[in-house]
Amino acid sequence: MVAPIHINGLSFSQTTAVPIDDLPIASADGDRLQALFDDGYDTAAVSNQTVTAMTREAVSASLEAAGLVGSEVEAWILSTESFWDRTATAETAAFGQAALRDDIWEGIIGPLGLQQALPYGNWLSGCANFASTLALAEGLLVSGRHANVLCALADRQTPATGRIAKGSSFVAGDMAAVFVLGGVARGPRIRHVVTSSSYEVWSAKLRGDPKGGVLAFQKVLARLMAAFERRAGRGPGRDGVVIVDNLNSAFVELAASALSLDLNRMLSPSKPMHGHAFACDCLLSLRQLEQIGDIAPGDVVTIINLGEWVFGIVELEWA
Repeated sequence: MVAPIHINGLSFSQTTAVPIDDLPIASADGDRLQALFDDGYDTAAVSNQTVTAMTREAVSASLEAAGLVGSEVEAWILSTESFWDRTATAETAAFGQAALRDDIWEGIIGPLGLQQALPYGNWLSGCANFASTLALAEGLLVSGRHANVLCALADRQTPATGRIAKGSSFVAGDMAAVFVLGGVARGPRIRHVVTSSSYEVWSAKLRGDPKGGVLAFQKVLARLMAAFERRAGRGPGRDGVVIVDNLNSAFVELAASALSLDLNRMLSPSKPMHGHAFACDCLLSLRQLEQIGDIAPGDVVTIINLGEWVFGIVELEWA
């Protein structure tokens, strides 16, 4: 029988909260800026560190919180899309993934003693990298391949794109979030992790078909809910707290409808301070609700993790 799996040692990198009206934005987009304020965005989490440095900071804090040293970690998963972000210069190092890999070795694996931990990479799920990383780590533990897995989610917005990209409906923030699965049974216990994907959603976006995108989104969330019901014997979020990513309210409203959830129960408490911090949104909100006492032992927390073509539902029991 597999022992209960808990999320332990949840830690984050340090960032600065910058008001969104201090972020670069074209004067012609003033109306859109007001719309972002109206939608609940106030500041964005901004880091001047590289994604490697952000990750190292959060991994170090997580190991300490979990009562581990690097040599005790059997495996670790890095989930990032920030392949552009590296310490080495273009003149002296390879580009993209290879350069970032060198940075990871020099900036994280060596200094934190993770040389014996088997490394895994996960990035194709975009903003749903939290759910897919959790599913991967859970599988590694349930299979008996590893006794513990350190999970690191980290991304920074590219400077060239800007934090309020043209045509976007959210404000991008930077963040690294790290936690450990396996080992000590403390922290929220994982009850269910369910994921689903739909290339139709992405394809509709590429061809400029918003109506087709909505229909594909509704279909994939229907499949996701059916998969959760098969696993849990009931629908998601029927009790307790429901957390959703820090996204545009219209998008969240579509998700609530497709999952038969009350929109008023879909919480994103980290949205005003952090903006949309890629795959870290729900973990930031989880920590915030814990700190203000809105989650108590025994409470059920349902996380709705929404990407561009991958989607997940995570159900936790607070321990």
